[in-house]
Parts: sequence; C-alpha cells; structure tokens
Amino acid sequence: MPTPTPMKARPRPTAPRRDGKVRNWRALMAAACLLLGVLAGVWWYARGPRRPTLLPGGLVLEHLSAHLDLRDSRPQSPWQRYLELRQRAEALVHANGDAPCNLQFWDLADPGKPRDGNRWRTVVLHHPGFAPRAVFECPAHGGTERLLGFFTADGQPITVDRRRPGNDPNSGMWLLHLKPPLAPNETRPVIQVERTPTPFKEASNGRGWDLHWAGGKNGQRQPLVQVRALRLPRDATWTLHQGTPEPDVLKGEPPVLFWLVKPGEPPPTIALTATWPES
Repeated sequence: MPTPTPMKARPRPTAPRRDGKVRNWRALMAAACLLLGVLAGVWWYARGPRRPTLLPGGLVLEHLSAHLDLRDSRPQSPWQRYLELRQRAEALVHANGDAPCNLQFWDLADPGKPRDGNRWRTVVLHHPGFAPRAVFECPAHGGTERLLGFFTADGQPITVDRRRPGNDPNSGMWLLHLKPPLAPNETRPVIQVERTPTPFKEASNGRGWDLHWAGGKNGQRQPLVQVRALRLPRDATWTLHQGTPEPDVLKGEPPVLFWLVKPGEPPPTIALTATWPES
C-alpha cells in the first residue's frame, strides 16, 4: 500500500507591507514643511527690516520705513493740530504774495519727559532742472532711530533711504522717493517728523521748565512766512519772559502756542516757563 504524501501547509495570508506608503507620506510632510519654511522666509524678508546695501566708496544705503501714522482724525491729535496751524499759515502766505512757508511744530508727547519731543517741520523741495526728478536729497542729522518719517502734504508716507559713510552713522543724506516725480521748476512741500531733544530745560528754581527758542542767527530776516508752534501737555500753564511776544493759542486740550512771522520780519526769540502735572 503506497505511503500517503504529507500535505504541505499553506502559508498563512499576511497583511500587505506599507513601507512604501509610509515613506511617501514622510516625504510629502518634509516637502510641505520645507515649503512653509520658504514662504515664511519670504514673508519675513518682505515685512521685516531690510539690510543695508553696501555702495562703492565705503558708503552704506539704509532702507527705512515710516514709524508714524499721521492720518489721525481725533480733534486734538498732533496731525489735526498741525493742519490747523497750516491753515493759519496759508492765510498769511496768500496775503503776502504766496511767499514760501517754514513751519516748525514741537509736540511734547510725554509730559514726564519734556526734554524729548517730536518735531514737525515743513521741508520745501524745489527742482530747478529740466527733467522730472523722482529722488530728492535732504541732509540727514542724527541716527535713523530719530526719524519718524517723511510725509506728503495730505499725510501719506514717503519711501525714504539714507546714504551715509560706512563709519559715521549720524550723517549722510535722506533720499526721498517721490510719487509723482517733481516736474521741472516745481516746488512741493513735504512734512518731516523726527524725535529730537526739545529746547526745554529744568527751571533754576525747580518749579517747571524753561524754554529758550532762539530767533535765528543775529535775528536774520528771511523772505518767507515762519510759524513756530509748541504743543504743551494737558493742563499746562505758562509765563512769558520779558521780550517774548504774546503768542496766539489754538484752544483745546492740550493747548498749542504759536507765533506767526511775516516775510522780512526777524523771527522772535521765544522764552517762557511752563508747568504741568506729570502723568
């Protein structure tokens, strides 16, 4: 009788291997993370501070951005007070044959630090050339941290660079990128706002603060309308020193003192003592 052949056991079915799918999934995750990192780097480069550019001759080109939003509609904001001062000055400008205007406006933003303030001033750009000019140069004094921005007459920020020597961070030229460019023989006022020490110093008797704002070099007369204005802290009181003309006052809180100087008149020396409750 033949011997029966033993039956071979069938292999037990096993789950299909997924190593390939796992590897593909990990590769996709790595690619997605890499893409997100690239996009984040591009966003940071576009929104973050731009690095200075090295120029020939040891010069450095710094790219700046405005740190202040002028378009503040609150009635007592520095921007609205500046507009009120400019309206007063324009009336005097038109009455004197459209003479140019130089407006300087000190804003004591922090009552506890009267030696530091924001100075607003009008910079008049004039282009005597024969072709439109899109970049205009202005002297720069002090570090870039002092500049809060250049703005158009309606408060729009102007793109600004600074070209300076590589070994001197406190000098150079502001480069204003104007839109639209200055046409030949065109004059355009712009607004410069910077954080800078004020003319205030502590009074000798320890009560209040003394201000001495010189009238210029030897009382030099200039063929332009000059406006000097001072925005004091809230609830401020002041006493004029002898020889200082009485100012006009923009009422409100805080008050704004201002002096208008007609063309050909010497700018006055302004001296006063002011006191206010510190916040």
